[in-house]
Amino acid sequence: MLYIDPHVHMTSRTTDDYEAMRNAGVVAMIEPAFWMGQPRT
Repeated sequence: MLYIDPHVHMTSRTTDDYEAMRNAGVVAMIEPAFWMGQPRT
């Protein structure tokens, strides 16, 4: 099953996390727009 993860904190993920998510069927990820933990520049 392919799916979209609608709430993944991408700045706290490692390359291994992305690879594991892809292997599990994630085809798209969305970073929450309200996340203020890191500068957007």
